[in-house]
Amino acid sequence: MGFGFLGFFGVAVSVNFSFTGANASIFVALLATFIFAVLDIVNKKLLTQKESFISTMFMPTMWSCIWLLPLVILNWKTPSLSEFFMLFILGIGSNIMFFCLLKALDSYEMSALQPFKYSETIFSCIASFLCFNQLPSINVLFGLGFIIPATLYLTFHESRAIKKS
Repeated sequence: MGFGFLGFFGVAVSVNFSFTGANASIFVALLATFIFAVLDIVNKKLLTQKESFISTMFMPTMWSCIWLLPLVILNWKTPSLSEFFMLFILGIGSNIMFFCLLKALDSYEMSALQPFKYSETIFSCIASFLCFNQLPSINVLFGLGFIIPATLYLTFHESRAIKKS
């Protein structure tokens, strides 16, 4: 459990989070990380109750839309055709990713899958460099210094626990 928090701390370091003068966008991103972790727990619970994949995929989307509707109405900007196309592709990709996540949650214990969540930062850095030629900042590299050891430890620990049982 402590190494999971170490990985989360690494994410906070990566985005240069501080409580004094914190950027609201960074706080929202960290809050979203926590909410996604709670969503993983809820999804695992639904899957153990043999809820269908379609309803398990639909419910979080529906509740997200309901909760975010006031913000959308207040800040609405009609997307251009190219932005609409990119949003469409993003929607397809995110639903495929969510389906894969649900299949993984259905097949494995959540604690065995959590280390892979922290590795998203590593893959984001690689994709950022390949797509935008942007190198990670010192904060990101320092944060990865927490994320990578925590991920490796959790992966090793969970694989040993699975072999024992």
